[in-house]
Amino acid sequence: MKEYTLLKWVVYKLLTVFLVFVFLGLLYFVINFGELYQVLSLLRHKDIIVFDRGSIAAVGGIPMLIYILFFSLRTLFSKGLVAPKKQTVPGKVLMVFSILIFALSYIAMLIIPFVLMTSPYTRCHEEKLSAYYVLDPQLCTTITPEYWQSYDDK
Repeated sequence: MKEYTLLKWVVYKLLTVFLVFVFLGLLYFVINFGELYQVLSLLRHKDIIVFDRGSIAAVGGIPMLIYILFFSLRTLFSKGLVAPKKQTVPGKVLMVFSILIFALSYIAMLIIPFVLMTSPYTRCHEEKLSAYYVLDPQLCTTITPEYWQSYDDK
């Protein structure tokens, strides 16, 4: 093990704590601020669907964010400055799972626009409503993007 000073160890651990909070914040943002709702609107197939390409990638990246979060925690609680080199079985499984889910979400992000073109949904033509797809074009006039998205369908 290399020699390190107390200051270097403290700075390293503080940076790891910062990394943990960054990824916790990213997870909170993806889950609570629209991206998850947009993917759920695709699955529900109601009168109005919200689709933005980034939402699929953001939700698909959740397992990868969790993997990096756990890796950061493992680094934080290691004795030295370097994370343990031996990978655990749950870590390997989570890494393969997160890469697979992210790859599938990326492929879905590329395929879904073509599916929406062949579906009965039409895109709203206003600039601020360009991510909304509706069954009846008259529904575009009823959408207010600031208040439309809610998890309880009210």
